[in-house]
Amino acid sequence: MPKKLATQFVKDQFEKYGYTVPDDFSYKNNVTHYKVIDNTTGRHISLTYKQLQYRIKRGRAEYIPPNPFMNLPLTESRQSKPSFKRWADQQDEIKNLPPEQQFNAYNFYNNALLKLLKKKDFDLTFSENESTFELLAFIEAAKKASLKLSDFDIKLTLTDIHGNVDYRHLNPNTIHFLTNTLNDSDMARITDSDDAMFDSILYIQTMHVEFIPNKKSKRIVAGFFPYINKSDIDLKRYGVFNSIDEEDINDSCLIHAFKCSGILTTDELNMLKSFVTTRIVPQTALKDIADLLKIHINCKVLYEDTGKLSHEDYGEEYDGDSQNANARRIKLIITNSHYLLNERTNISECYIKRYDEINNDNRFKNHKRKMMLQKFDPNRYSFAKKGLKIHRLLYMMIKQGLLVPMSDKQFSTVKWSFKPSTIDFNGSSETQLWSGISRKVWVGDKKDTKYKRVNRVKQTQHFFGYKPDEGEVDDRLNELQQVIDSLRLRKHVNVRLYYKFSELMQKIIFEYGCYDNVYELSGNEAKSIRNECVFPKIKTFNEKPFYSNEKLYYIDLNGAYMSAVKYIPTGKVDSEGNFEGKCTKIKLLIEELYEARIKAKKEGKDKLATTLKFLMTSSWGWSIRRPKVIKNHYVKDVNTYIETYAPFVIKYKYNKDGFSGFVDTINPFVPHFTIPQFARSVLNEFKSKIDKIKKLVNVYYENIDAILINESDYLKLNELGYIGDELGQFKIEHIFTEIAIKSTKRYVATLDNGTKYYHCVKDTVDYNEFVNEVKALI
Repeated sequence: MPKKLATQFVKDQFEKYGYTVPDDFSYKNNVTHYKVIDNTTGRHISLTYKQLQYRIKRGRAEYIPPNPFMNLPLTESRQSKPSFKRWADQQDEIKNLPPEQQFNAYNFYNNALLKLLKKKDFDLTFSENESTFELLAFIEAAKKASLKLSDFDIKLTLTDIHGNVDYRHLNPNTIHFLTNTLNDSDMARITDSDDAMFDSILYIQTMHVEFIPNKKSKRIVAGFFPYINKSDIDLKRYGVFNSIDEEDINDSCLIHAFKCSGILTTDELNMLKSFVTTRIVPQTALKDIADLLKIHINCKVLYEDTGKLSHEDYGEEYDGDSQNANARRIKLIITNSHYLLNERTNISECYIKRYDEINNDNRFKNHKRKMMLQKFDPNRYSFAKKGLKIHRLLYMMIKQGLLVPMSDKQFSTVKWSFKPSTIDFNGSSETQLWSGISRKVWVGDKKDTKYKRVNRVKQTQHFFGYKPDEGEVDDRLNELQQVIDSLRLRKHVNVRLYYKFSELMQKIIFEYGCYDNVYELSGNEAKSIRNECVFPKIKTFNEKPFYSNEKLYYIDLNGAYMSAVKYIPTGKVDSEGNFEGKCTKIKLLIEELYEARIKAKKEGKDKLATTLKFLMTSSWGWSIRRPKVIKNHYVKDVNTYIETYAPFVIKYKYNKDGFSGFVDTINPFVPHFTIPQFARSVLNEFKSKIDKIKKLVNVYYENIDAILINESDYLKLNELGYIGDELGQFKIEHIFTEIAIKSTKRYVATLDNGTKYYHCVKDTVDYNEFVNEVKALI
């Protein structure tokens, strides 16, 4: 009797000749059928080891992963497009790349997909110049493999070109976030604390992919009702569908419930849809939604294991008289991790229990009230006065087999189908189409978080604008507190309660009175104004290469944009984008802070001066901020936290103890109101200031807040009072005796002391060769 073959040997044979076997593959004998994937066709087939040997003898070759460069015809017809081309054409971010980059992305996709399907830890290395497209390819591979990965929690360890390490989890929310970030990589940004996260993605060098089996005790939340309706009962109102192909199944179930309730205006519904970033919306977000919509939300939770109900009320103060039929209120219930309207239906218990009998009875096949039958026999029948409550109806339909669980494939398809609204820098969005809703600016008091105080969570560079030494934080906070206390604020502001300079500055602006009668905008009201915000660009003379060997002055505007902060428009916006008035207190506030900064520099307090600079520069940048889709949490036990909130985890970082650390999660509900009229006023004032200077002198080079002029023009500006140390005046940054500008950012020059100066050019570059190249281009 021949010796029984080892499982690993048989598995290797299948894979050698192009078949992928299941992870739990175990060889029994050569006539047992195994479900495998034919890698050449992508089809699932049943194959014995004996049949495999027969195919090998008949000429089946060893499997070699497809090379997209092979069999590439000189001229392509629609029918002869190679697989890589069809794949690339489906990727909006890749299809317009040069062919070679498309090939590289496709190869990366195939490699990542093959490794993901093996469900074993692996590493990926990214190219320096193509990391963005390769990461997009990895994302597409993750989507493709998602059905096979449902039993795993996949941990990604990202290392960027600087050696910084980030941890992320592979889930639909992460994929949506990464996709939007990569598509948004060229977008202008006002620098704030999230930029480090963006940079770690954009400059990725390696990725370690680790497969961790899901803990069965942790429930996987769906965010949709994971059953298919097989009855003739229309349950679409409750987010229960007859097929996964129905359009509304891709909506967040919470949005669907509000839409079907009919209590919101079209603008309110579109606003709510734009503010929801994930399919799964935790119950805790209902308070913010109630406050936003000024609506009373009663939400019950049905616990399937015990059948018990609990309930919470949000926004009861907006209900007024509970007997008022016109009051704004909605009743929801959560079952199977799914939001639906909590109401009675027009379906009786009898209809569910005797579904087949009723529908096979000729008396009721087309009867309008058959679903409300209470009892019936061959001679008589009667109807119920009221139907089942929705949660009871669903329970009975599941029990009777009228609702069947989604298959793994259906579940995975629906799980990945949700696409959150994305708002770009100009405010455009698939769903942000409502005319606009506005509200008065209100910046509440920062609460003293006991957890942060007890655990001594200290401020970081996100607050100071630089990375402080651990032992100096208290001293730096005391210095800053003295400056803030010197301002004429309506209420004391405790700087120790803040962890981002931008949030602190907003509270200072509010308490200084700068936001009095100022409105936050949303929708098209905000979008139309934001579209008018034109940022200055770096320019050379005639936008061509430039060379000069005369004495030139490179002068920098003190305070830059801060010198253009004059007022904030007040009141509501009219149909033409105009506002009722102006609040000029912001100018006074900036002047006070600027004076404090100059004083700090004179006293040698450079770190305090840096923080004050970041505070001021964030003042108007906040007015056109992006939606805050990320929440940062300091937690004692990182592992426990990410297990609990796995669907929302984006990244995390351990402290030295290996347990505590910071976890970043997707914010499921992000109200996005901005004050673009403030940014527009600053940019218009800044342009007016620069345009006025450009009418007085010849500008050879312009770099946002700095200009390059000759000596006679410098003396002219000095005589007119434009040169000095005050806010809004120019100061000398450099004096050049020669300069060669090849492009807007790349130039070399000689300083008046003879030192060679390189801007965005490596100092190893031959200076004279660079100058000669520029001369040749003129």
